[in-house]
Amino acid sequence: MRRLRIILLVVATVALAPVAGSTTPIAYESLVVGTTAVGLSFSTLNHDGIQIRRCAGRLETAQVRYRFDGGTPTAAEGIVVEIGDWLEIERHEVATAARFIRTGATSGVFKVHCW
Repeated sequence: MRRLRIILLVVATVALAPVAGSTTPIAYESLVVGTTAVGLSFSTLNHDGIQIRRCAGRLETAQVRYRFDGGTPTAAEGIVVEIGDWLEIERHEVATAARFIRTGATSGVFKVHCW
């Protein structure tokens, strides 16, 4: 009987714990993208001790460029994201390597939810 209680306690704890692959976002960030390349914050990527697996969001305010390969984008180098574009990042390693930079005189704002 004691063993059964322990097993049920473990199952209940695991079942109720937040899961990075769940459908409910576990982290949010409003990333301001300026003249220096930036990435998502450590606290977003490792929210409450859970490594996120996926991020998705929309770009507001101004055009930016990004690189997911660990390189640093510039105003002229990287993949362009236009205002209103939706961007998804799969896998923790890719989200950690992602870097963004603005292309013009105005900073972009990337509103992101992560799972």
